[in-house]
Amino acid sequence: MGQEQATTSNADRRIVRRRALKKGVVLTVRKGTMGLGPNLSIGGVDLSDDGIQVLVKLEVKKGDEIEIGLTGIGRSKPMVLVSDVRWCRPVEDSETFLVGVKLRRRLSHQEMGLFV
Repeated sequence: MGQEQATTSNADRRIVRRRALKKGVVLTVRKGTMGLGPNLSIGGVDLSDDGIQVLVKLEVKKGDEIEIGLTGIGRSKPMVLVSDVRWCRPVEDSETFLVGVKLRRRLSHQEMGLFV
């Protein structure tokens, strides 16, 4: 199987479609679930109802518990989502990391509409 076919096969097994975050959505990423510690977020890449891809300043490990804060346009309080790191990869020619995160609860259609 060629590289192109392997990539297509991997993309096809995703059950839920990922969607880009709206411009203006503010994202925070903190280790643990107490809301303490520095914000590691550089920005969000995309969101599905059960996961999110984010860019962060420091490496995190698979299985780490993190707290994601999403603030939609026109909102003052973030929606806080407890999540688990599924994978973390360094971004080429950068000191940042791309992280795949699994949310512990699914977002509703209405909640998704606030951010995508």
